[in-house]
Amino acid sequence: MNKLRNILYFLTVILALQYSFLAREHLLHRKSVYWILLTNVPTIYVISNLIHHYKEALLAIIMQTEYDQGKAEAYNNLGFCAFMRMDFDAAENYYKKVYKLTQNELELVIADIGLMKIYQRTSMNKEYYDCRNSAVRRMKRIDEDQSVFVDVHDKKRLNYARSEFFIVSSIYYFYLQQQSEAIQSINQVQDSDLASDTAQILYYDYIKGSAELFEKKMLSRIILQNLMNSSSAGI
Repeated sequence: MNKLRNILYFLTVILALQYSFLAREHLLHRKSVYWILLTNVPTIYVISNLIHHYKEALLAIIMQTEYDQGKAEAYNNLGFCAFMRMDFDAAENYYKKVYKLTQNELELVIADIGLMKIYQRTSMNKEYYDCRNSAVRRMKRIDEDQSVFVDVHDKKRLNYARSEFFIVSSIYYFYLQQQSEAIQSINQVQDSDLASDTAQILYYDYIKGSAELFEKKMLSRIILQNLMNSSSAGI
């Protein structure tokens, strides 16, 4: 996995340099970095089983008639699937249902972040900040007592939520042309949080490289290090 990340990151850095010269203005006028994601290689990892996950989530809602937390997780999954289909109205509806089903902070913060993605994509700034502020408060409460998340599945979802929050925030700053804030946000993503989610790792590396979310003075060192890693791997 480390070799794959090194190769992908190196390629995206190189592509970013070319892209900055050829299509800088075009990039800044796109609604979202998700357009980049949905038209390139990482799509394979993100949406290859989208229909399958959608059906599984629907089945979970039908089966779990009395388990509201399970339903909340299923609606969060449905919201993700709808968002990836760019059906933002349906995605918003699914995420908002989570608020009515549970008081579980983990599922609620995932819904907050899901709505952040929608409102960032649809340029609804007030709603974006409302959800972002809610997510910040929830993550603060979660951080105060992480001992309640002892289940491996819950820990993975918590890691996903934390990483996704910083990635989405970074994309939002990037499209406001606030590069330093975008870099600061994405640099808060921890490798340990990404470790259990291959799709998110690739997404993180791709976004960071494509949007040039790194310090310029580190560029030569990044290229050299990845060349050395590629050489040692026999590539």
